[in-house]
Amino acid sequence: RRGIMRCHVKCCFFFRLTTTRPALRLVGTPRFAALSATTGGGGGDHMATTTAEERAEAAAMRRGAAVGSSSSLLGNMPSVAIEMGTQKYVLIRAGDRHLVRGALSAAYHKDAARPCVEELRARGVEYQVLGGGRIAADPAKKTIVVYGFSYGFPWPHGVTKHDVAADLLQLEYPDWSISTSDEGY
Repeated sequence: RRGIMRCHVKCCFFFRLTTTRPALRLVGTPRFAALSATTGGGGGDHMATTTAEERAEAAAMRRGAAVGSSSSLLGNMPSVAIEMGTQKYVLIRAGDRHLVRGALSAAYHKDAARPCVEELRARGVEYQVLGGGRIAADPAKKTIVVYGFSYGFPWPHGVTKHDVAADLLQLEYPDWSISTSDEGY
């Protein structure tokens, strides 16, 4: 839907409402100013909370090469390591397994990924950080919602894999209600 709002100083504001991660930015022209709606998911540096250097650091930690059989090197690493509350999370493929890692203290998704990535590197396990988002875990309600996206670890082709994270979380928390959403940041 598009809307036009006129103000008393003879300027026009154009805006488009979207259903996925709406964000507005003011664009000026000689005759009018426009509010431009964009969608999230890595679609523009004007919305990123990370700097170019931080995104480069995340890119450097996105993949690691194996020195042996990845499955045997993983040993007893848990598939899920999250905290209770709303946190940034990443989904990592390590060998033939997936790992979910979240941290309340993570300012950026790379901060949620770093401890696991360092352990995988130390063990010589081949891995790839597939993407990230947020996890809201509420122990009082026994609910977990997996949602959003990451600028540091954008999902390949913009397709989230929150369902993979949700399946792993359901195994770890079998009597909890787990849901996913591609909305939100």
